[in-house]
Amino acid sequence: MSCAVEQSKVCSGKCKRRLPLTSFTRNRARPDGLSHLCRECDRERFQSWYERNRERHQENRRRFEARNPEYVAEKLRRRQERISSAPGGVFDPKRPEYQARVELYGGRCAYCRKRPAAVLDHAIPVARGGSNWPANIYPACVPCNSSKGARTLLEWRRRQ
Repeated sequence: MSCAVEQSKVCSGKCKRRLPLTSFTRNRARPDGLSHLCRECDRERFQSWYERNRERHQENRRRFEARNPEYVAEKLRRRQERISSAPGGVFDPKRPEYQARVELYGGRCAYCRKRPAAVLDHAIPVARGGSNWPANIYPACVPCNSSKGARTLLEWRRRQ
C-alpha cells in the first residue's frame, strides 16, 4: 500500500484555489510547514495592512534603524559592493555612456516618458543578476524608480 504525497493545497485566503505547494511561503509554526495563504493572497493581505498602517510601519522602521545603525551600515555596504562588483564596470552616473542613455531619452524618464529623469535605474536589478553595462541602465523619475524596486522591467510593467 503506497502513500501518495499531496503536491498541492487549498489557499484559505480570498482566492480559495488549489495550488502547488511552491505557491505558499514557509511557516514553521504550521503542521505542514507552509502558510495557509498563497503568495498572492498573502501579498494582498500585507498591502491592505500597509495601506491602513503606513505611518506606523514607517515609524517602526525609523526606530529600528535608529537602534541598529550597524545593521543599516552593513546593508548599505553590501548593496554598494553588489553594484560595484556587477559586470560592466563601476557604476558611476557621470560615465559618458550613461549620460548618452539620458540624452537618448531626452532627459525624460524612460518608463513613463512624462517626468524628468532624476536617477539612473538598472532594468534588470543588480540584486537579480543585472549588470552595469549601459544597455541595462535607463534614466528614471523617482516615482517610477521607487515603484519598480528590485523587479525586472517586465515584472514591473505587468503590475502597472
